[in-house]
Amino acid sequence: MTTTHPREYKSFISMIQRCTNPRNAAWSLYGGRGITVCDRWDWDFPQFVADMGPCPFGCTLARIDPDGPYSPENCRWATPLEQGVTRRNAIYVSGLSLRQFCLKHGLTYATIYQGLRDGRISISDLEAGRFVPRPRRRKSKYMVAGLTLPAFCRKHGLSYHQTRKALVSGEVTVEQLELDYL
Repeated sequence: MTTTHPREYKSFISMIQRCTNPRNAAWSLYGGRGITVCDRWDWDFPQFVADMGPCPFGCTLARIDPDGPYSPENCRWATPLEQGVTRRNAIYVSGLSLRQFCLKHGLTYATIYQGLRDGRISISDLEAGRFVPRPRRRKSKYMVAGLTLPAFCRKHGLSYHQTRKALVSGEVTVEQLELDYL
């Protein structure tokens, strides 16, 4: 079963370890604060796969309620962008997570986040549209649906590095990405 579902197995084992093993580096953020794995999934990988289904490309296991348990009702496969919305420390601007706001307005997340951290930018500046960074231009080897690969990944909440690695290795093609996300 693990050879037919390697990504799912890695997510399953990571979930169990974070919640049950005090020696795990992330235990204090999960098991240490009361996050548990439901009885249905406790060391039952086949049941986990039956409930969750296959992991879509570019997604990882995410809890809908960040304070709730790992259970079929509270888990889904999500892109990093979707996961950013349910983080306990998410920053919101005009009702959107900071990542979503940056995507919507064509801003670079890292630049905006750093500006907020060091006080050069405020949430009210962003809401009023008073911050306009210089646009960056890069050439991309891969064009997907008329977009450069980085722009396509940002638009669909995919990890650029994972997607590029999958394209280079042949695990996925440009045509498959276009079919899956258009």
